Amino acid sequence: MSKFSARVAVHSEDGSTTWFNPGDEVPDWAEHIVGKHCLEPEVEPDVPDFTADAAEVREGDSEDADKGAAESEDEPEGEGDAAASDDVDTDSKTDVPDFTAPAARRGRPRKS
Repeated sequence: MSKFSARVAVHSEDGSTTWFNPGDEVPDWAEHIVGKHCLEPEVEPDVPDFTADAAEVREGDSEDADKGAAESEDEPEGEGDAAASDDVDTDSKTDVPDFTAPAARRGRPRKS
């Protein structure tokens, strides 16, 4: 059964207004009235669920971090650090704007 994706007001055939909240199931009488833009998209079972609890996500991240730590222990010291620093180009500009820079002045320049 379909669910609403936003807060929606549905006007029934008798003229009364019914409000629905996100996650509410769409009643049979409103299925033909409500547009698809008001409904949650149908999720296929093979698509991963990105609405997991934060605790579940943290547990998965810690396992990956443990694997990464174990792999880094196998490398001799110094070799991995030198190779990693060669790959990084510090002189190149990134497309990310610098939000810490002062804002540009707007308008005409002042006369001195």
